Amino acid sequence: MPCLAETALLAMEGRFEDYTLGRNITIERVKEIYRLFKKHEFQIAGLRSFDEYVTDEVVAEKRKLADQYRSDPALFARVQKEAMAKLPPCR
Repeated sequence: MPCLAETALLAMEGRFEDYTLGRNITIERVKEIYRLFKKHEFQIAGLRSFDEYVTDEVVAEKRKLADQYRSDPALFARVQKEAMAKLPPCR
């Protein structure tokens, strides 16, 4: 859960503490934040990329393309080379 959402949930409960700081997060803390998530009726937003929603159709299209590139390394190399040529030079 993004830091802002976690902070908002804790603030709504009047709890001002470092809750999931670092990598050592216990399952109890995950369950507690999920309980607060449900209690306050938070919802997970849809995926977005460059301000556009990522639909199931877009994901399916990208998976198909990835499968195509995995099955044809020469095609992948050619597309990669063409994309690299379009990038501005590094400074």
